[in-house]
Amino acid sequence: MKSFRRWLMRGLTSLSLLLCAAAIVLWVRSYLIFDDAVLVRPKSTTNIVSLYGRIYLQFGWSSSAFRASGRYAVGGWFLDSLSASPTRYSEQSSRLNLLGFDARNWRGIDATGQITRGERTVVIPYWFLALLTVLLPALALRRMRRKRRDLLRLELRLCSQCGYDLRATPDRCPECGTIPQPW
Repeated sequence: MKSFRRWLMRGLTSLSLLLCAAAIVLWVRSYLIFDDAVLVRPKSTTNIVSLYGRIYLQFGWSSSAFRASGRYAVGGWFLDSLSASPTRYSEQSSRLNLLGFDARNWRGIDATGQITRGERTVVIPYWFLALLTVLLPALALRRMRRKRRDLLRLELRLCSQCGYDLRATPDRCPECGTIPQPW
């Protein structure tokens, strides 16, 4: 059971480190290239936009079927990448804009006053994704350094708690009172 947990943690740590690297690469790319992944369905559309260090998740809907044109008419997933970054996304903001996070809500009303379409947008900065995915590898690195330090202290006959030299007093550490493990 212990070896399975260790194997699982190593796998999750590796995956987390890979996701962190991907987030950093996409973060840098977002300042150079406008990426837009679009899912077109009969009554809704979903966009995932990468631009200016942020990810925009947009969920649009309509009470009637969309009349998509061009290549979007068949529906499905589409990916657009442009070298020139549009300013429309960066100019839109709400009062919630905090550390790069944002949320927006828009509704369209017809002549009768009924809500017929709308869009919700959630904005997540890449720095948050990079920070979130680097936590597990950082904890694993800290654990490895502590284990290495403890093994080195044991090999050099130092106190495992404070690092005091125990060659003269092998029974108890005079500095902190810890009883050392047998060599």
